[in-house]
Amino acid sequence: MSWESYVATSLVGSGHVSMGAITGFDGGVWAQTKGMNLKKEEAKKIYAGFDDQSSLFETGIVIGGIKYIFLGGGEFLKGKKGQDGVIVYKSNTALVIGIYKDGIQTGNCSSVCGKFADWLKDNGY
Repeated sequence: MSWESYVATSLVGSGHVSMGAITGFDGGVWAQTKGMNLKKEEAKKIYAGFDDQSSLFETGIVIGGIKYIFLGGGEFLKGKKGQDGVIVYKSNTALVIGIYKDGIQTGNCSSVCGKFADWLKDNGY
């Protein structure tokens, strides 16, 4: 299965993620939902935020030019823009990014993204 298929079925197909992406730590986008428009530099900054969150508190989590206010992180990073939000998990080699829109519970999006990141880890990614 292609990375695009994983985004479509495992993330968006769950009904708890509106748009999703998988990227490498270098910022390279492996797959993303059409219209997400995640840029390499944005993904690199998100990855750097796992080690140093201070920059994310200043700039927010930016995806496709849309800024989400950074709410904090630990095992995962969390951002919010109005009723929408973003969740980011890290596997051994990739970031799993999920955007949820109004009507989707933050915890449900987080659970789906976290389980997919665990699956990536279990499969060498």
